Amino acid sequence: MGEAGNGPAPAPEMPATLKKVAGTNPPHWTLSSDGVLERSTDSAKTWTKVEVGNGSRFRALSATAFEVWAGGADGLLFHSSDGGAHWTQVHPVANGAPLTSTITRIDFTDFQHGRLTTNTGETWLTTDAGSTWLKH
Repeated sequence: MGEAGNGPAPAPEMPATLKKVAGTNPPHWTLSSDGVLERSTDSAKTWTKVEVGNGSRFRALSATAFEVWAGGADGLLFHSSDGGAHWTQVHPVANGAPLTSTITRIDFTDFQHGRLTTNTGETWLTTDAGSTWLKH
């Protein structure tokens, strides 16, 4: 409830950095033919290159609302939880062994549950937004 029982509390305001990047709607995402991330904030009318990880090139992308994952060669994996305003490199490890294969597909059904598929047929799963991974 809001103040003095006057109905529900207002929704938290979107951070200013997201307002600048995404307006009020999540951006659209794609990969260029040479593996560069591109973002559109105008319903895919125009695209802007997004530099992530000092010129990293990607082969797989998953975007759900403001959650964005991008993966590439040698287990390269980046995540943004704010529509691409900030990026964190993720290093999947399962049973002490790091992911070293090329990520060819990324599927997240929500912000916590994801699956990575590699060029060697490995499947890596997370149920906690990439904090821990299981390899199958």
